[in-house]
Amino acid sequence: MSLLRDTFKERSAENWDAAVACQGSQRFNAAANRYYYAVYQAVVYWADQKKLVRCERSHAGFHQTLPELLAEHGGDSGKDFRDIFADVYALRIQADYKHPVAEKHLKRDLIQKADVVRKSLLKPI
Repeated sequence: MSLLRDTFKERSAENWDAAVACQGSQRFNAAANRYYYAVYQAVVYWADQKKLVRCERSHAGFHQTLPELLAEHGGDSGKDFRDIFADVYALRIQADYKHPVAEKHLKRDLIQKADVVRKSLLKPI
């Protein structure tokens, strides 16, 4: 396993923990951003394992590419994973560039689904 791939796995866990802490301290914009990057890093890890992308590549353009890779190569759950990833991405865009994220935007079911996606993608292939 590549050192950089391991780094993406570790960062995914670190960002998830940071998101939970931010949400707990009512820093909802930061939580939305960290939830997204926790899932994003898990998707990059998974795609690198499947040799669809390389972790060494810059993340520029990955935000558009990764959802379709999930749908095409993610098996039975691929399209569902793509949709959840897209929902978390939309939340991050809101947090970073639009109206502030409120607690109500961090829907429990979306966060739970995002965690399922993240944990599923971080499993060795």
